[in-house]
Amino acid sequence: MTNSKSLVCGALLGVAALLTLSATAPQNAGAPPDELLSLHSADPRTRIRTLPYTITRCGSYYLGACLTGTAGFHGIEVLADDVTIDLNGFTLRGTAGSRSGVRVGASHTNLAVHNGVIRGWGGDGIDAQSADNARFFALRLSDNGGAGARVGTTSSVRDCVSARNADFGYYLAATQALVQDCISTADGHSGATNAAGILVTADCLVRGNSVDNSPAGGVAVRVIGSGNRIENNHVSDSLTGYSIQGVRTHVLKNTYERSIGGGTAFAIQPGNNVGTQLMTTDPIGIQDPWANFESR
Repeated sequence: MTNSKSLVCGALLGVAALLTLSATAPQNAGAPPDELLSLHSADPRTRIRTLPYTITRCGSYYLGACLTGTAGFHGIEVLADDVTIDLNGFTLRGTAGSRSGVRVGASHTNLAVHNGVIRGWGGDGIDAQSADNARFFALRLSDNGGAGARVGTTSSVRDCVSARNADFGYYLAATQALVQDCISTADGHSGATNAAGILVTADCLVRGNSVDNSPAGGVAVRVIGSGNRIENNHVSDSLTGYSIQGVRTHVLKNTYERSIGGGTAFAIQPGNNVGTQLMTTDPIGIQDPWANFESR
């Protein structure tokens, strides 16, 4: 009898021990230690810690702090294809005598720059006119000595804000480029040839942008080539709203508002396709779905 009780008690103690071990064991006992997890989950991107910085191989790069440039140098120079630069909410700040904030040297493809501020550079905020298939988005570009962003063929600029850049807010310097849903304020004040809030060459699309207060004598949207589409943009308080040279550019559903008198809403050469130009005092009953409107 005693032996039977001892066996039962031993069995119960064994079960209790197993239950205790089960309750106290980690739920993910098969997972690697935290140190290994940290190593495996480390950011695979390359951090840019100082300027000037040159990128010579493809990959993803990011900022971890605001960085200031040096006189005589670009901030970040890209000398490779397939590069993404995430500013990560931080600022690339120029200094007196500096060159461009981000510059693409020679001909490269598949660049992306996004999510931060590029300001105060002696040249352009972004000089990527020699790059193709590039994307620029969610950027704030201000107080640069050239353009806010100068981009090349088959490149796009979206959801950006430019302000007080000396020559241009956005310069589409090659064919098949896009600027959409962007803002330009007080850009193009240098008096440089073709200075404008948005300057367009050929076969480009300019859609859904707002350009405000181009300086005296300035042009908000200036087209110097042919075969473009300028659509659904709004210009306010600029001496000239839309200056369209070349031919075969479609100018559709744009608006112009000037509260301080004078100015020219649409200066368009013959040979372009233009929606009816209406004053806001004209009856809306004039049925032209492509009409451009002017208000004073």
